[in-house]
Amino acid sequence: MTKRISGFVSSHFGAPFDGEISQPSVLVHGHVFCLIMRYHEQSGDTRYDGLAHRIAKSLAAVYAQEPSGILPSYPGIWWPTDNRPALAALKKYDMAFQTGLANDPCQRWVNSMRTYYRDPKSGLICGYVSLLKKEPLVGPRGVGIMFAFPFLVEVDDVFAREQYALAQKHLVG
Repeated sequence: MTKRISGFVSSHFGAPFDGEISQPSVLVHGHVFCLIMRYHEQSGDTRYDGLAHRIAKSLAAVYAQEPSGILPSYPGIWWPTDNRPALAALKKYDMAFQTGLANDPCQRWVNSMRTYYRDPKSGLICGYVSLLKKEPLVGPRGVGIMFAFPFLVEVDDVFAREQYALAQKHLVG
């Protein structure tokens, strides 16, 4: 990645794409990984496969250590929406490279959303959560929910349909 692309990230997360990615950020690495995998899927171009392998390996390793399936967007800050592009990219990676890296993280993420992080009134996924307390801190946000449907359907299509029906009921007026 060019300094122009990664320069603003370095002060928060370190050099994001240099060498081994030991501390991946679901926000930075997950979104870039999503772009790489969609580009790979559409073009067949393999020039970014090395980076895709490094990101997939590092994200899978940190997801394996997190029982909730939710990685922080920033240190100590969990926005579930930021995990959906990363998890969807892991699904695409599994299909492209015949791995099973996404299965457990996706299942744990959906289970956590269903169990702890939905709004009690609407049933929609909440925007900001506390993993420590296992509770939502902010209710559902329309922008986060609507932005995430294309990714959520790739993570778990049944849960995506359920959430979409709830969004239509509670957010579309």
